[in-house]
Amino acid sequence: MSTEEKDRQGEEVVQSVSNTTNVSVVEDAQAVDLQNSIGAKVDDALAGNEKIDLGIDWDSLDKESLFASFSHYDDAENLYPKVPGNKHDTYIMHTGELTTRTGEKLVLEVSKVISPNFHEFQIGIIRPLVDKTKPKYRYVAGFDFLQLKGDKSEEWDMKHRQTSDPYKQQGIAGKIVNLTEEILRKRSANNSLSQSISAKSGQRDFTEWLAKRNRDFKPDGHDNVAMLQRLREGDRSLKDVTASLPSYAAGETYTFDVDEFRRKFPELSGPEDPVVWNDDNYGKPFFYMESCFKIKMKKDIV
Repeated sequence: MSTEEKDRQGEEVVQSVSNTTNVSVVEDAQAVDLQNSIGAKVDDALAGNEKIDLGIDWDSLDKESLFASFSHYDDAENLYPKVPGNKHDTYIMHTGELTTRTGEKLVLEVSKVISPNFHEFQIGIIRPLVDKTKPKYRYVAGFDFLQLKGDKSEEWDMKHRQTSDPYKQQGIAGKIVNLTEEILRKRSANNSLSQSISAKSGQRDFTEWLAKRNRDFKPDGHDNVAMLQRLREGDRSLKDVTASLPSYAAGETYTFDVDEFRRKFPELSGPEDPVVWNDDNYGKPFFYMESCFKIKMKKDIV
């Protein structure tokens, strides 16, 4: 579980808003419960190995309302109620529904998050809680996009991306990326700034997913082109390490440049050293992960 996920635990929401600039506040006990689950980003380890095929009907989403809500992104903090109890200021811009094959209604939510150091928007999908004794399958997916704004362009760094284990291999992540592209294309039409999505990752499977899934994600600059080439050619100095400890990254696999790692951390045996993955001191794993073999991929939207 990432730092952001831990920060968001215990969040509560008692408001949802209309899709117009005339904001109305709606008290909804179920909405409160659903947003608590999104805020906490329920640990998908709870879901075990069971696979659940949701069969999401993506055409059931009211995109026009979503686009209208997101058009107020720049002024969201003045138009939408702030979520109480968050470490960072969070504003729910849009709450919509997705229908599944069985007729179940999933909640898709788009929020703006503001801190002194960054602005970002989040897309989260959760399942309604029918039986409160069985919350483990509720968190479906969540993506965070960090806003990087220039004079003539905006870049959105996909810094958090997760689909819970039971829902993987259903194309959900790809649909969220596609939806984000649509949102940003509309934004470009409104603010006349070229838009792009980027992602910097030390995970081979994620990097290859971006590069191969016909999403036009390309290495961002010469250095990243060279790094991707090293990855694909099987450079012997690169090593994939899967975290096995009960840590924030347990079960996830990262690629390390072993030579670089040993230069930076000569006191450790290598990136597989348990110290790297022990998050008793939560800051340390992120320090070691600086030597992960991270490749930045980027896609221009306009």
